[in-house]
Amino acid sequence: MTNNKKIKLSRREIIELIAEGFITIGIMVLVSFALLVIMVQFSTEGSILQRGDAFFFRGLPAPSFGDDFLSLHNFLYFIFSLFDIFVVVWRLMRRYHLMEMRHVIAAMQEIADGHLEKRINYQVNRNLQGVVDSINALVDSAVHSMKEERRIEKSKDDLITNVSHDLRTPLTSIIGYLNLIEDDPKLSETEIRKYVHIAFVKAGQMKYLTDDLFEYTKLTTSEVSYNYTVFNMNDLIEQLTADFELEAKKVGLSLTNEVPTKPVIVKLDSEKLGRALANLVSNALKYAKKGTFILISLHDLGDKITIKVANDGPKIPSNAINKIFQRFYRVDPARSGTSGSGLGLAIVKNIVTGMGGEVKVASSHELTSFEIILPKKRENDDE
Repeated sequence: MTNNKKIKLSRREIIELIAEGFITIGIMVLVSFALLVIMVQFSTEGSILQRGDAFFFRGLPAPSFGDDFLSLHNFLYFIFSLFDIFVVVWRLMRRYHLMEMRHVIAAMQEIADGHLEKRINYQVNRNLQGVVDSINALVDSAVHSMKEERRIEKSKDDLITNVSHDLRTPLTSIIGYLNLIEDDPKLSETEIRKYVHIAFVKAGQMKYLTDDLFEYTKLTTSEVSYNYTVFNMNDLIEQLTADFELEAKKVGLSLTNEVPTKPVIVKLDSEKLGRALANLVSNALKYAKKGTFILISLHDLGDKITIKVANDGPKIPSNAINKIFQRFYRVDPARSGTSGSGLGLAIVKNIVTGMGGEVKVASSHELTSFEIILPKKRENDDE
């Protein structure tokens, strides 16, 4: 790991390491000296082994420590010295590795005590480094899981809070107008019809909210399924335009479409795609009231199609572009009074991505457009 640092030994550990070195050196010197004494004794007695003439050495002279460095005893002395050095280094390294392990265990204990932001950032030996990296990865995974669990829990709380707030507003109106009818027997038939109509409209808003909530929760579960059928995309766009044309006129907007002259045949879930496009058009009707038109356009790109829903209403702030598909997010708090659930665009994204596509948004002072890009059919589908 690039940010790892060497373990800083304490004074006690340094003393422990020095003591280990001196003790090992003392032991190895004594062992080497004992071996040399034994060999000298064998040499001075005149023979190493008394088993005939099959051996190379008989009657070795006493060891010589003169200039003949390559003599047998000097050579053995050199080998013993190298062996002693090797043993001393090995013992010191082994002791140092134990100290590394001690520091790693201490860091693990600190993490176990609840300091989950801490990581084991030590430069240790290769074998121990693999363990350290695995521990850090495990802690990262655990922290991520805990954050995700908290996020899901908060998301559930937000869901309940937002739904309760959005349902309470029309429900309060319904109860209020029905109370007026019940408590005032002198109301004229015209007034009663008016109040009943308002209550009916508010009940419709509640149904719209609950439908959106049901659709969103269904799309975010793993059990959602898509019913792929072959159909003409041109017809879906024409039908969508006809469904919202009257509603657009009521708010002073012109709703038109542009489709290719040739039929665009696709194999998609027409019901869910129709729901996604209806949400985009409803969103445009809601927030483009200061504009003049809404345009639905279809383009055939060969193996893909693009569908754009554009309007010349107010620009979406740049800081809201990346959040606009989040559930319950509204661009402007002042718009929260509109009869929307805040789930419409989240539903659009879930439907489109579920069919292997993507949805984009671009907004300027002149034009705001939502673009859906979808494959004409699923992969490995030859129908």
